[in-house]
Amino acid sequence: EAISRVLKNELNKRLREKASKMKVKGAWIVPLRNLAIDFLNIVFGDGPESVEFWKTVVVPSLQLYFNVDCNPTEDLRGLLVKEVSSHGFLARYLLFVRLQELTGLQFGDSVLRKLKSQKCVVCFNTMQLESFRTRVKHTTTVTNAEGNFALGRALEELRDGEVEYARQHFLKAKMSFEKTLESSPREKMAINKLVRIEWRLLEMDLLLRKKRAPLCSHGEHIVDQLSAMHFSMTETEVLEMEPQFHRALEATQRRDPYVEFLYAVFLLQGGQWVRAHGMIVELCEKFPFEIDFQLTLALLLVSSSTKDAKKILARIRLILQLQKLIQNVDMK
Repeated sequence: EAISRVLKNELNKRLREKASKMKVKGAWIVPLRNLAIDFLNIVFGDGPESVEFWKTVVVPSLQLYFNVDCNPTEDLRGLLVKEVSSHGFLARYLLFVRLQELTGLQFGDSVLRKLKSQKCVVCFNTMQLESFRTRVKHTTTVTNAEGNFALGRALEELRDGEVEYARQHFLKAKMSFEKTLESSPREKMAINKLVRIEWRLLEMDLLLRKKRAPLCSHGEHIVDQLSAMHFSMTETEVLEMEPQFHRALEATQRRDPYVEFLYAVFLLQGGQWVRAHGMIVELCEKFPFEIDFQLTLALLLVSSSTKDAKKILARIRLILQLQKLIQNVDMK
């Protein structure tokens, strides 16, 4: 079962890559059928390419995704040519049947009989392929899903103080969203998520350099440490970060308030108080019920105008009371 799922994932990956390079969408089916047949001949073949595939793709994937430890001295591919008395080449037959179920590829009974009884290698061709129903997800869908999963893990680990693991998942998420932008350069979600990830990684790098020691969750929580982070807008990494925010704002036509909010916080951390204040005031006017925006404005006003800050805090209390009232009504 694990091997069949590894093969299914690898085939789908190759089909996605092939489909993403095709310009004429209506002409997909023939090249994809050919690719599927070539893939099966590699998997169930006996040449050097087949040996290399099982060694460098199947075995590592079993260990990585299914926690299956394979003996380095054991030839896993040998299962395909292992004959069971009175049952023929059972492993090869069962693997192929399961792979058909997972992928939607359908071959005739004659092919199945050969796989079960024929000692020599079975060579596949497109004439034997009776049905090709494999649905190929667009690369963008897959890479965005991978990126969101890794980003969620990173944020959860960061809250738990697992900084090193969080960093690894931030980097994985970054790679996934960068792959999305390779195939869809104007993908808004990928641009937005990427700027958030790069901003968080920048904070972690600058804080680590400032402390000159590994970040940990002892004492002040790591999230609080990052939130209180300040830096100079003249530092190289910071200068490289600001255009990323501009790109994200341009991609969304300034319609994503949280990207604008993150940019404002970024400016605050860099000491750009006037620019940040203007952005946050504008956000509070557009989105009066967003507590994060209102609270940030209140904190900004504390040092300059206590009276105005108190007004903002009173507004926040009113918003919270309204939200609590709405929840009570919903429950009733």
